Amino acid sequence: MGNLIMPKQTAALDRFFYSLEIFYKAFQNNDPDVTNEDFKRQITNHFEDLRTRNDGAKIVKQSEMTRYFGFAYHSYANNTTTITDRGIDFYIANQDSDYNKCMDLLVESLENDTFGRNNTAIKTSDSYIDPPKLLTKAIVDFDGISRKDLALLLYLTHDMELSYDDAGIELNRYRAKSDDISIIITPEKVNKYSDTKFASFLQNIGFLVQDDERKYRLSSYVSNIYKDKIKNLNIYNGEPPIVKSSNPVLFDDTSVDTKDTDCNTTYKESVSKTVPYDINSLTFKNQNERIPADMPGDNRNYRYPTDTRLAKTALMLSGYLCEFDTTHKTFTGKNDEQFMEGHHLIPMTAQKDFSINLDRVENIVSLCPNCHSAIHYGQEAERKKVLLKLYNERQEELSSVGLNISFNELFNKYYQ
Repeated sequence: MGNLIMPKQTAALDRFFYSLEIFYKAFQNNDPDVTNEDFKRQITNHFEDLRTRNDGAKIVKQSEMTRYFGFAYHSYANNTTTITDRGIDFYIANQDSDYNKCMDLLVESLENDTFGRNNTAIKTSDSYIDPPKLLTKAIVDFDGISRKDLALLLYLTHDMELSYDDAGIELNRYRAKSDDISIIITPEKVNKYSDTKFASFLQNIGFLVQDDERKYRLSSYVSNIYKDKIKNLNIYNGEPPIVKSSNPVLFDDTSVDTKDTDCNTTYKESVSKTVPYDINSLTFKNQNERIPADMPGDNRNYRYPTDTRLAKTALMLSGYLCEFDTTHKTFTGKNDEQFMEGHHLIPMTAQKDFSINLDRVENIVSLCPNCHSAIHYGQEAERKKVLLKLYNERQEELSSVGLNISFNELFNKYYQ
């Protein structure tokens, strides 16, 4: 969904208001187009800490928040910035200590401006997602939003191209099951999406507040006057792409260099820590029915991407019981369920022979560690005994999704 870039220089109000003052005074002097060089000169004269900076671009970006919210317009062609009518109104309202008018104008920005693209604060951003609209709408819809919540929503809607509603379902499941956002987002994305200067700015200026749980909420004035309007904001600045069934998986561990996914310790640990999908959600349907990734060239060691949340969902559907023998007992796992392991009945190494995705709940069985090990490491008679029972119980379900294979073919081709 394009490249999502957000302001990252400063959320400080002194930088915001002095930048706006520079642009306002230029307007008053009938010379409204402030060049980058003139802006740098004025702002470095005012803020001592900026005088030692050698990066001129970062100095110009001290005005980034004025431009992000549409109070100033920057021309990249001419390298000039001009205050907008809304910026003039905001500057005057602040000078008059008219707090409510300032909040009104910020709502006007949310209603009328785009932030993921065509925003003069961020030239190269071309995302369909408008982060300030996503944040404020989610605050209303999900009873407050933490920084981690916002990072997750940005990742799911922008990177994963999930609908806002499906992202909300995933957010609620994450909140209920885990505090570790790294289960879902890579550290790089955690850093990117947790450092949201625009959210800090909205808090600093009084549009948002944070409660005792460090959740963002609308300030009392904004909530009383604009809650319904904010709830109806569209987080998209255009018609977003249709979510594709071939989307990359949410919980894949591509760092593991092994073809035998089910037996990998990292994979097992990821399954044990993650949460199952809501099987009624579009997210689950898209992941379960996604198109298999193409194998790059003649790479015999290539491991097809797997989604640990699908394995966890299969375990949930089994009731966290061993499907070979439901009387087998293990121990209580990290998510308070009996510990079981997911096993792809038709192994992922067979994906090259099938056009239908094998990493799906219909093909993932729940096994106790002993039975799982028996399938992989037992003598032939033991492996056949376990696999035949599982195959007989799953054959109809496999066929229903187009996975047709005889037991002899399954065993002789993939379990010898």
